[in-house]
Amino acid sequence: MSICVSNPEEIAAELKLIAMNRKEDGSTVRKIAEVMGLSQRTVYDYLDNRLKVNLKFIQACLIATNGDHDVKKFLCPDGWDLVPVDHSPVVGDIEKECGDVHIAVSELLMTIRAAKADGKITPMERSKIERAIDAVRREINDVDAVIENDSRVVKLSK
Repeated sequence: MSICVSNPEEIAAELKLIAMNRKEDGSTVRKIAEVMGLSQRTVYDYLDNRLKVNLKFIQACLIATNGDHDVKKFLCPDGWDLVPVDHSPVVGDIEKECGDVHIAVSELLMTIRAAKADGKITPMERSKIERAIDAVRREINDVDAVIENDSRVVKLSK
């Protein structure tokens, strides 16, 4: 994920392309407005560079697009990634958590196959693949959390 743009005007233009072209249900601007507590008109002011894009706006775009990889590039240096954190308590059955990893990987594979069916991957399909990859990462993080929790319990019980 390299950052290919560096000034606010270019960032606004990139975010506008993402908001206008990656929407699956036509509501990305509405979602950004809801996250920020602003009107849709104000969101368009940001996207049209009438208001200066800031970190809060980029974060709202990330949330509204469900972690679109092209939005992440404005927040992550090369070699880094953002993954949503599940705030559920860390208790779980390692067998179930590993099964969830298998399910997420299977869904990722189906998403990739569907995207490649016509021989090319569109930006919207790429976004779906990125979300499926993030789902796999979350499930792996759950496995790690269960193992970490189990190792703390063992250390405390000795």
